[in-house]
Amino acid sequence: IAYLTSKVTSKFRQPLNLTIAAFFAKMFPMLGQVKASSLLYIPLPPEHETVLENKKEKGGIESNIIEKLSSWTVAPLDKYGFSFYMASKLTVFLTIGGTAMLIRHGVDVS
Repeated sequence: IAYLTSKVTSKFRQPLNLTIAAFFAKMFPMLGQVKASSLLYIPLPPEHETVLENKKEKGGIESNIIEKLSSWTVAPLDKYGFSFYMASKLTVFLTIGGTAMLIRHGVDVS
């Protein structure tokens, strides 16, 4: 039941996860050294890479938009990604532990 409670409340914990992630990033700057964007990198097949390199060499609008979009999304992911991961694991652990404690003391959580 505790695991189900953590799954049901996962979306409601997101603001708390963001707050804790910002706190972790501030208190432990070394967490920002883990580049989470490289952990999520999906390699492209060779034929797609050559197409992207050709577009980049031409200097078209598409290449500029792709570079700006990727830098806009990668920067926060690198800075707060691992902190957010740690915060989400902490809140899941606390939710399961708190629910188990409530059940042990006889509170009806269903």
